[in-house]
Amino acid sequence: MQGSYSCPFDYQEFESRSELEAHIERRHVCYQADDPEGDNGHNGRTSSSSSFLSFGDESAPFPSTQSKRNLSSILTDVKIPENPLSDIGTLTEKRILQLSKSPNLGALKELKLSGKGLSQFETNDHINLSRLFNLKVLDLSDNYITSLRGVGQCTNLRYLNVNNNSIEDLSPLQSLIRLSTFKAAHNKIKDISPLRACKRILCLKISNNQIFSFDNTLDVLKGFPKLTQLSIFMNPCMVKTKDSKEKILYHLWLEKLDSVAVNNEDRQQAGQKSTTIRRIGRNNEENTDMPRMAISELHHKDTKEQKSTELETQINALKEENAKLREELSNVWQLLGTIIKTRDGDGGKFSLSDFKKMDLLENIKEEEEDD
Repeated sequence: MQGSYSCPFDYQEFESRSELEAHIERRHVCYQADDPEGDNGHNGRTSSSSSFLSFGDESAPFPSTQSKRNLSSILTDVKIPENPLSDIGTLTEKRILQLSKSPNLGALKELKLSGKGLSQFETNDHINLSRLFNLKVLDLSDNYITSLRGVGQCTNLRYLNVNNNSIEDLSPLQSLIRLSTFKAAHNKIKDISPLRACKRILCLKISNNQIFSFDNTLDVLKGFPKLTQLSIFMNPCMVKTKDSKEKILYHLWLEKLDSVAVNNEDRQQAGQKSTTIRRIGRNNEENTDMPRMAISELHHKDTKEQKSTELETQINALKEENAKLREELSNVWQLLGTIIKTRDGDGGKFSLSDFKKMDLLENIKEEEEDD
């Protein structure tokens, strides 16, 4: 079972406070000695109650100068990773060319700045991003970017990755009409309406955002005729909307939804469920003044109607088949009559009149008239 007490220095978990205190005393804490000579029997350490670290004990002493020195000695053991900003510093043309190894901005087709600690990607005194007119691939993932104003100047982009940033507004992307892949998971996006102009989108990943309106989002998605891959889970619009995945599969022809492959069976089930939901909605609207039927009764009604339609279709097919059989039978009798006439002329034993006497032809005609 996971402990409820966590060490603030190495994040180890303990089940009790006493175990945590013992761990800190043993591994991390240097105590202020009351007796410099160590005559108190603790080799220069005081009891745990004299520690400069407190767990809510009102009797704990106020940190002294010696305590601060002890804290400094603890912090020297803390390993701080290298600042990612040191990889790029201020966004400049020179630095971009160094990272991309491109002779000039106009020749640059791919730029990867993932995890560089960028807080902005915009035109400034040191670089004009509109000169990236041939840039097709841009990766700005794992940064601290809040605005996409500079990205909107790279109008030839096909691939854009801004995963794991702090982006809220997609308005600058309206100019990216050639964009086919857009990845913006783990941001603060609330609305994807600005993407309506990006009709060529094939792959869209917008999971873990703050998108609220399901209807508006679905309306935008239906405007992407080439969309085959969509990741949209962990958004309020998906969580609060009943059967949200089925509705998306019903309206969009996807190959993958939330990284899971979609097959024809999934599409058929989504279609059946969406059809049932729409019928229930219509029935409720048409009978607002009547007591609402239970959902199970509506399902039963839909099933009965479906069976009746199927039966009617089978009856019509049988009628058509019966008509064809009658026509074929009539042709057979005509052929048989011709044969009998020929034999009658040649002195055969049986003639057409013989069959008539037996009332065979008349009975058949009567049956046809009755039908």
